[in-house]
Amino acid sequence: MMEDKALQYKIDAINTLSEERLGLMLFEAALRNAKLCQEAIASQDWTQTVKHGRLVQDIMVNLADAINRDHPNADVMRQLYLYCWRQAINAQMAHRVSDLDPVITVISNLIQGIRGFLESSSTSSKNVVGQEASVIDFAG
Repeated sequence: MMEDKALQYKIDAINTLSEERLGLMLFEAALRNAKLCQEAIASQDWTQTVKHGRLVQDIMVNLADAINRDHPNADVMRQLYLYCWRQAINAQMAHRVSDLDPVITVISNLIQGIRGFLESSSTSSKNVVGQEASVIDFAG
């Protein structure tokens, strides 16, 4: 019973997050799993390599598929997400930790950008009447 309430709390918390915060959670999960995949490759733990590498792949390919293709930067972002997806596959297949280095760099930069946006949007114009709130478009 207590576990059900804890799970429901987590689900409710996720459902009420902004698109930017959800995106941040996805990128943080991808980053965490990319690092764990590197550790698993280094220790030759292939079960964990597949588990963590697969999570990185799933996140990146779903981001690529969810892009608003009408956005002017959609192709660039889609290619970036698919590059990370391919690198995660390569790392698993070749058992090369270094294949995930650029993925970690890309995801870290995306996280930094989202955090900067969230910080600036929370400190700048606090919902000025008649001003539409700005949001991150993950396609660009």
